Amino acid sequence: MPPELSEPHQVLSGNGARFTPDAITTAKRTSRPALSVIIPFYNGHRFFSETLQSLRNQTTQDFEVIVVNDGSTTKRSLDALAALRTAPSIRVLDCEHRGIAATRNAGALAARSDHIMFLDADDLLDRCAIEKLCWFSAIHPELAFVYSGVVHFGDSAGASFEEFDPDRLRRENFLTATCVMQRRIFLELGGNDPTLVDTWEDYEYWLRLVDRGYAGKLFAEPLFFYRRHRGGNSKALRRRAGNDGANLTPDLLARHARRRRRERPPLSNHNCVGEEHCSRPNLPDLFPSGRWRSEKANILYLMADLAGPIEHDDQRLLSGLRVLGCYVVLVICDPPAGNGSADLDPDPDEIYFLERMGNKDQQQAFLKYLMIAKAIDVVIYRNVQAARTLESDWVAYSTDVQFQDMAQCDPSSLEVFAGLVDRDQKRRNYQIEFNMRPILP
Repeated sequence: MPPELSEPHQVLSGNGARFTPDAITTAKRTSRPALSVIIPFYNGHRFFSETLQSLRNQTTQDFEVIVVNDGSTTKRSLDALAALRTAPSIRVLDCEHRGIAATRNAGALAARSDHIMFLDADDLLDRCAIEKLCWFSAIHPELAFVYSGVVHFGDSAGASFEEFDPDRLRRENFLTATCVMQRRIFLELGGNDPTLVDTWEDYEYWLRLVDRGYAGKLFAEPLFFYRRHRGGNSKALRRRAGNDGANLTPDLLARHARRRRRERPPLSNHNCVGEEHCSRPNLPDLFPSGRWRSEKANILYLMADLAGPIEHDDQRLLSGLRVLGCYVVLVICDPPAGNGSADLDPDPDEIYFLERMGNKDQQQAFLKYLMIAKAIDVVIYRNVQAARTLESDWVAYSTDVQFQDMAQCDPSSLEVFAGLVDRDQKRRNYQIEFNMRPILP
């Protein structure tokens, strides 16, 4: 590096406009978003606004939305699509009416990310769904897809957490099409079969996938909300198939057994930055302007677990932070019980279970990701080893973040919180030099 460019401030003096959070975010989302969310749309205006709002509420906005219009005809649906055509983060693709399989394929071909998610126009996502699943996919590059637990709502209610089992999958379809999958593999396998316009096109794809030796993995949290209603695609599919949905009928099983022995030609691979040309995993944006510009103090709270007598003090801590108007990112550091649901009052703005974020090195990398992506000003913890490790490492990146072990404070005193978060100017400047490639192979 030439001597005149050796200091960071000298580099920024000539190129500063390129390194603002807004500029970095815009460049990444345009060229290589963390995820392409593909919404097949055919006269699906009824719940569409709710689906889009669940995407706007995501804790990361590092994704693109591709709405594939499968030849919609109703005025309300066409009006809903017209309103989206000028939205900066949404693309609308118009196709002839060919069915959901062809519609999904068109969206996958148009995607700019190396990971895709299919989301029906009446379903919803938990606000942390994209961020958690994208990270989970990054630490499992050997997997074709990752998926979450499902919450069923509407005409029927319930929840399911189905571990991946290829032998069981060959007997019954227990997966949904909404997951984070590698776009490369979806295209390699030929995508969904467009001739299956009235039956189990997603199941036929899963059969081809497992027959090629690919696998998926459950992220055991309820992040996908599957709306059950009579007008939904799945209900209509089952009515046409003469099936109540409990199991596939024998004729459908025989049909798919014949089909999975026939290879589909790959779909064309374009419109995407190939992973071989990128030096780092495609993690969500590190510099979301919403957090970096926020006037709120951004707090990373590292809690040991959600049980035991210490929980009452943690509840008071969380309540005090919300009284002060802080943005609170809560990380539970000990292994979670069950599906990791939390009964907290008040709820934090975001909650993560560290055990689910990989091995010890990957967990530390995830905490560092949160520090930057959430523009953390203060880290609060209570006798948590992961926090002590983070504190000792973080001085290499910034000296502007304050770490506080609350075991040394009175959690009922709001003055303690005020002293932590009332700072004249939150600098949020980092020496970002670490590379996650050795941690995320």
